[in-house]
Amino acid sequence: MHGTYTQIINASIEWTKTILFRPFNFKKWFFICIIAVLSAEFSGFNFNFNLPSGKFGSNEQQQSVTYNAENQGVFCEIPTSGATQKKAEKEWPVIFIVGLITAAVIVAISFVVFFTWVYSRFSFVFLNCIVKNDASIKIPFSDTRIPGQSYFKWNIFMTCAFLAGLLVLVLVLIAGIFTLAKISPILKILLILLWVLLVIGMVIVFAIVTVLTRDLILPVMYKNHRKIKDVWKEMLPLIRNESGEIFKYMMLKLGLRIAAAIVGGLAALAVIIGLMIPAGIIAGGMYFLFNMTPEYLKWGYIGLAIILGLMVVVFVIFVLNMVLLPISVFFKTFSLKFLARLDSKYDAFSIKEVLS
Repeated sequence: MHGTYTQIINASIEWTKTILFRPFNFKKWFFICIIAVLSAEFSGFNFNFNLPSGKFGSNEQQQSVTYNAENQGVFCEIPTSGATQKKAEKEWPVIFIVGLITAAVIVAISFVVFFTWVYSRFSFVFLNCIVKNDASIKIPFSDTRIPGQSYFKWNIFMTCAFLAGLLVLVLVLIAGIFTLAKISPILKILLILLWVLLVIGMVIVFAIVTVLTRDLILPVMYKNHRKIKDVWKEMLPLIRNESGEIFKYMMLKLGLRIAAAIVGGLAALAVIIGLMIPAGIIAGGMYFLFNMTPEYLKWGYIGLAIILGLMVVVFVIFVLNMVLLPISVFFKTFSLKFLARLDSKYDAFSIKEVLS
């Protein structure tokens, strides 16, 4: 083990300056930011994708549509009894809702799986960017296919394991509510506290495994072009032997993250304040146009405004990550320097040839 924490922090700062400022290149900065965002290395920001919800028209609108259809002579007569017709009218909304929920769940799962795949693959592209001071995407994305696919499978497995563990704890809580309803209030409180501690413990365990994987396992997978299962087997003895140092590293990283969050929050606030004036002018102009828009076009105008609003939100988030990119580069460099401090043979910066 060589180098103090102060030395690796200073070395990480210097390498961050080298990547982003020596010399400064906006195009390079832009592409590194794209890579960082797609690899989930963005500085304290997250994207929450919510499925749209709402009613597909009020009763009055539905009655109006039926009335207009009848006036225009649009009929669809199906021979059926009155009871069967009433039953069909009652069942149709239920079938529609179930189908809609099923479709939404399928879309949501597909969405999560796709972005998990993107995040897994680009994690190695970002490593390549930091190690080689190279903002390329196409070649590193192709060259790191084997470790990237392995990491994707690992992420899917860990997500399923976490959700399964959470489901078990929820079922235990529900069962406890019904089976232990007559016990004393004090015992109830103790059992609830125990359940909360179990949930917190599970979250902490998964968080630690995630940090170890991203900071210690992925660099070795990247350097040696290996799958995650083989690297975990190799690294477990080192993790056990250096558990004290790894704990210090995690605590130091947590402290640095808090400091970075404060600095990043102030920078983000400055950016948001700077964007408020043009955003206010644009919003005022759109409101004026909305009032000037004919009634039959207002729904289309609202839809366009929502799309533009989402684009503005994405733009603001990307600008914030552009401003805070040095934080992402620093922390990834810091983790690589720490791994090299544990054992020099895992120094990713010592790669002498391009992966193929």
